Amino acid sequence: MVEGGFVWRGGHIERVTRVEHVWEADGARPRAVSVEVSTDAGPPLHVRGTVISTVSVPVQPERRLRRHLAGRPWRLVLDESFTRYEGAGRTGFGIAERARR
Repeated sequence: MVEGGFVWRGGHIERVTRVEHVWEADGARPRAVSVEVSTDAGPPLHVRGTVISTVSVPVQPERRLRRHLAGRPWRLVLDESFTRYEGAGRTGFGIAERARR
């Protein structure tokens, strides 16, 4: 679970109380993300993100030799995805990050 931040809605700022997300992937590559953002002041905001392009950044090397020999030398990889977001009748662009082991 991820939480924190603020939403500007109806001319007022609302503190985010909860964020839930679900990734859709094609193998190891992220394709889309569905996000639900909750506040105490109104109904949840539903946002859909469609991945346009992704850069996978190796973060933590694997220490076990067998993993290297199997072609999986990284223990942790961070996917940085340029994403088109759609929700509440609007469209925007930004980055979606996903860590995978």
